[in-house]
Amino acid sequence: MKKRYYLYNWSETKDNGDEMEIYTILDALIHGTAIRYEGYEDCKKVIKELEPGEDGYNLYDLKFKEKTIIEKRVFTREVRLQDFYFGSLFTRKMDEQPDCVWRKLMRLKEFKAEFAGWDGAKYVLPGGDLTDETYFAGFTSEEIRGVDSELVEVLRYYNKESDQFVILANGVWVNPLSRDKVCPLPFSHKELPFFSVVFEPFSSDFPYGKAAPDKYLGEQDAINALYNMLLDQVYVSIHKPLVTGDEDALDDVELVPGKVNYIGADVANIQELQISPPAQAHFNMLQLLHQSLQESSVDSVQGGQTGQAGTATEVRAAGAAAARTFLLFLQFIFHGWKRKAKLRTANILQFM
Repeated sequence: MKKRYYLYNWSETKDNGDEMEIYTILDALIHGTAIRYEGYEDCKKVIKELEPGEDGYNLYDLKFKEKTIIEKRVFTREVRLQDFYFGSLFTRKMDEQPDCVWRKLMRLKEFKAEFAGWDGAKYVLPGGDLTDETYFAGFTSEEIRGVDSELVEVLRYYNKESDQFVILANGVWVNPLSRDKVCPLPFSHKELPFFSVVFEPFSSDFPYGKAAPDKYLGEQDAINALYNMLLDQVYVSIHKPLVTGDEDALDDVELVPGKVNYIGADVANIQELQISPPAQAHFNMLQLLHQSLQESSVDSVQGGQTGQAGTATEVRAAGAAAARTFLLFLQFIFHGWKRKAKLRTANILQFM
């Protein structure tokens, strides 16, 4: 058990897991739902291994020999929310989803490098070569079929109920087995290799979550509307409009400092319309809306703000309230990372 723990921590360090965690939380806040792929790959590359001479390494005459190495690694990869399709929109938990589709756009060169091990990859044409008369054009989206387009639309289909894994690239079946058999899921855990984190759920039977901007949209709209009205009132109170009963009195009048204007009416008939500047009540309302948005409908101490005294009780209550404000979100992060740990541990045992 302890060995698994160390291997998991080592894999997180190799994969910069702390950075991925930050961006996963950020995606969940912005989009409401963050999807991540948990996978494995063999990184094969040729390195030039330096060979020391009699006097060590001569920087002006380095000697080396080429060596092929294979680096095995488990990793977490971002999945764009708009490119992921749940098999069932009435199933909330990722581990209960029957199947899913992951769509990804790639450059032809990137595609050839990533899928070089599959024989079907050599039949894939770039999007620019797929005309409307091409057979495979009916299996691709229009956005990749531009002139001189080098894009490849890769669709990965995972089905854990029938144990199937299909890769389509611009309509070409890339990974068939012998006699056109469908490839099984390449993971021993036989689960969909994805985990998700939501900011706040819409319902208990819906996989997508509500984003933080959507949650606070109503209060923010009220703040914006009041703020704009205050700006308008300040502007009008500074540049007060002029009123007169003579329609020809104010023709071609330029109200600039030092300008002498001649008017065709009695000056006494021209009056300044008195507009009061914003009152304190307006700023109190603006402050109230800001406070409501920041404190999420709890009082100042419970919302993470201590009083002027700053007693130990106030500080303790503020700290507990700050955690309570995001307690629900932290629970969803925990459940998402629990599934990630399950998939990552199984991949380590299978591949490493």
